[in-house]
Amino acid sequence: IHALIFYQGLPRIFLTLNPADIHSPVALFFAGVKLDLDNVQAEQLIDTYRRAEIIASYPAATAKFFHTLISNILDTMIIGGVLGPVKAYFGTVESQGRGSLHLHLLIWLDIKIKPTDMKEK
Repeated sequence: IHALIFYQGLPRIFLTLNPADIHSPVALFFAGVKLDLDNVQAEQLIDTYRRAEIIASYPAATAKFFHTLISNILDTMIIGGVLGPVKAYFGTVESQGRGSLHLHLLIWLDIKIKPTDMKEK
């Protein structure tokens, strides 16, 4: 991070992505629950406690869900250009007390406006 800040300056965006795996049909599907992901109905989803048990029992499925979701988000935001031109980004993954993963992300945008200019607007 120090080298990025030295070379690129301060990041423009600090973002935390914390997918709610126990509420995700995709995470449950990766854990082996039989769901039609193209047509998930509320009555197909089991109660929250049972979903949490399933997610906790299949950490590899939860990691696959996290990786799939985060990869798609980064592809859209960073590579897809939703934020405009990006000079660099750096992220670190952590686990919460219950084992779910989340991502802290620093993003350096390739824009000429200074933070003080943004404050004035």
